Amino acid sequence: MMRGPRQDDDSVIENPLKLGLIQANPLAIGLLHASRNTRKLKITAAAECDRALLERSCEPEELKGVKWYESYNAILRDPDATTRVDSVFIGGTTSTRSQWAVAAAQHHKHVLIGCPAAADYESTVVMRDACVAEDVALQDVVPFSHHTRTEEILSTIAESRFFGEVRRVDVAFTISASRDFLEGAGKESTAKDDPLGCLGDLGWACARMGKLAYGVLNPVSAQVIHSEATAENVPVDVTAVVYFGENSTKPCHMHCSYVHPLQQSFKVIGDNKILRCDDFAYPRFGRDCSYTIESFPAGDEGRSALVDLGQCVVSALNTSRCFNAQNQRVSMLDQFADLCLLEDENDWRRQGFEGKHQARELFSSQIIGTQAVVQALVESLRNPGKAIAVPEDNMPPPPPRDSRMRFD
Repeated sequence: MMRGPRQDDDSVIENPLKLGLIQANPLAIGLLHASRNTRKLKITAAAECDRALLERSCEPEELKGVKWYESYNAILRDPDATTRVDSVFIGGTTSTRSQWAVAAAQHHKHVLIGCPAAADYESTVVMRDACVAEDVALQDVVPFSHHTRTEEILSTIAESRFFGEVRRVDVAFTISASRDFLEGAGKESTAKDDPLGCLGDLGWACARMGKLAYGVLNPVSAQVIHSEATAENVPVDVTAVVYFGENSTKPCHMHCSYVHPLQQSFKVIGDNKILRCDDFAYPRFGRDCSYTIESFPAGDEGRSALVDLGQCVVSALNTSRCFNAQNQRVSMLDQFADLCLLEDENDWRRQGFEGKHQARELFSSQIIGTQAVVQALVESLRNPGKAIAVPEDNMPPPPPRDSRMRFD
C-alpha cells in the first residue's frame, strides 16, 4: 500500500488560517518550522514575552510575518480584521492550558492544544464544552493521528475479514531524558505546573494509539503495574494496562518513561495477523515511512505456526511503505486548518467524514477519551495495584470516521 501526500492547487488556498501562539514553548518552535511547508496555515502572532525564545530558536525568515503583541490577551482581543488571528496554539504548562483554551474559545478562536490538554479530566471537559458552545474547533498536537501511515494502518486492521478481530495492543514510548530534565521533574514547581510527568506527553501518545487501534470500543479501566516517580510524585516511568470493550476483554499494554532508551513502537495483534511499527511517533525517515504485517495460515494451521519447534515458523512477513509521505507535523497543521475553515462536504467525504461537525466532534472526543485514560492511570498511581474505572464522557460518541483508504 502506497500513498503520497495530498497536493492542493495553489488557487485553493486563498486565505490561510492565521494562528497565534499563546505561551510559546519548544513545540511552538516546531510548529513554526512546519508552518513553512503548508499553504493552509500561517503563524502570524506571538507575545513579546516569548520573543527572545522564538528569535533564539528560529530563522528570521520564519518570524517575518509574525506580529508581536504586548500580551496573550492582546492577541485574543485584537479588533483589527486584517491582523487578528483565527486560531491559537496553547503551549505553556499543563496547569494553565484549560483556562487559556476557554478564554480563546470565548473570543471565537479555534484551539490547537498541547499535550496533555489539561492537568485533569474535568478541566478538559470544560475546555471542550466551551469550544462546542462557541462553535470553534478543538484539536491536540498529536502528529501521528493525522498522518498517511496511520490512516493506512487503521484501514488495515479495520479489514476484519483479513486481519481478524483486534485482540491486543502493545505500545511503548520512552526516552532517556537528560539529568537536567530529570532534576527539573523533581522540583516542587514542576509537581504544581506539570504534575502528570511522563503520563502527560509520552503516556498521552500511548493512550491515543490504543484508542485508535480499538476504534469504536471505549476504554473501561486502567491499572498501573509498575511505576517510578520523583520525590514530588511526578511519574517518570510507568507500565500499565488499559482495558477496552465490554467485560474489559481488550487490553492495551503501555509503557512510557523518561529513564529508558528511545522506544516508539506499537504492535496490534489480530486473529490472523500481527501489525508492527517501531517508529510511530517520529518516523526514522520522514518521507519513507513503513510498518510490517506478519500473516499466519488460517484455521487450525494458524494456531500451530511453529513447525518442528525451534526450526521453522510458517508465516509471511511483509513491509508496507508510504513513499513521499508528508511530514507528520505538517499533516497535523493541515488537518487543523481544514477543521477550522473547510466547508465543502465533498472534501470532507474524501477525508472519510460526513462533514465538518462530525470531524470536530471526533477530534475533540479523542482528546476527552485520552485525558480520561490518563486520569484513570493517575488515580491508579495513587492507589497502587488497583484498577480504576475510566471516566465516561457525558456527550454521545460521534459516528466513526470511514476507515477505508481514501485517495484524494
